[in-house]
Amino acid sequence: MDEVTQQNAALVEEAAAAAGSLQEQAQRLAEAVAVFKINAGEVIEVPAQRLSSGRPAADDSRLQAPDALALGH
Repeated sequence: MDEVTQQNAALVEEAAAAAGSLQEQAQRLAEAVAVFKINAGEVIEVPAQRLSSGRPAADDSRLQAPDALALGH
């Protein structure tokens, strides 16, 4: 029982440290984002662009289920 209590205490300490680290990171992120100013209600239209992966499209024949005859049933 004492070992389980010690394990739980260690987990609580780790969780507290992680929460503190997360809080610090959130604060730094808020400070970094604060430099950007936006006009409330202003909408900027940006045309959508199709991104190319640089690879040819996948062969659709691989995605189709095989015929029952091809399986020998």
